[in-house]
Amino acid sequence: MACNYKDKQGATDHTNQFTDQEDIMKSKTVINENVTVDVTEEIMGFGLKVGAVLSALIGIWGLACLLAGLVNFGPLEMIKGWFTAITGF
Repeated sequence: MACNYKDKQGATDHTNQFTDQEDIMKSKTVINENVTVDVTEEIMGFGLKVGAVLSALIGIWGLACLLAGLVNFGPLEMIKGWFTAITGF
């Protein structure tokens, strides 16, 4: 595979010829691209992820406490305690 190109005068340059696949893989590609980053959007995304993780941890902790109460006191005692806490009787 040959990489032939013409310069401004129209002359063909044969100096950059690839002889095998290894030479092709060693060729360099330069890409110039402007990237804009919206800092506000990045901070908001990070805050949302932190909030989701903390909410999940609080939910897991609450579920662990509920299961511990069910194991220690049984479901009927838990319902009685909930009813007492809500009504005050």
